[in-house]
Amino acid sequence: MEKATKGFGGVFQFFNKKTGDRFIGSSPSISNKFGIIFSLLCNGLYSNVKMQEEWNVHGPESFEFSILEIVSNKQLLCTKTREHLRQCGGFSLDRGNEYVVSGYISVSRDIKDELESIKTGTFDKTIQELLQYFLQGEENKL
Repeated sequence: MEKATKGFGGVFQFFNKKTGDRFIGSSPSISNKFGIIFSLLCNGLYSNVKMQEEWNVHGPESFEFSILEIVSNKQLLCTKTREHLRQCGGFSLDRGNEYVVSGYISVSRDIKDELESIKTGTFDKTIQELLQYFLQGEENKL
């Protein structure tokens, strides 16, 4: 069975129509994050105390959910969230999480040793430098 796709990432907000408060967050998968937050709020377990209190007092019908920006590069999610917080004000739903490139590149120990012996640095350091260079190029395209 094929694994379902996570959807798209970006910056979103929950807006309380009664208080005017905005709760802004981001995720590489907005639909998954929405489901998690909604479930936690309904069960009184959400970690953002202010949002949970407003949810309990005013009810779910007081909140509007909206997507503020689609962000395809998850390395930019925190930056984009901070931009929206500066523009709109509000409360952050993110806990300073930086989204990192996940996954592994498998290379044998022999190849790593060979790269180190020709004085090019370690394989891991070289990959990190390439990723940083690539990601900086992606930021400049936006």
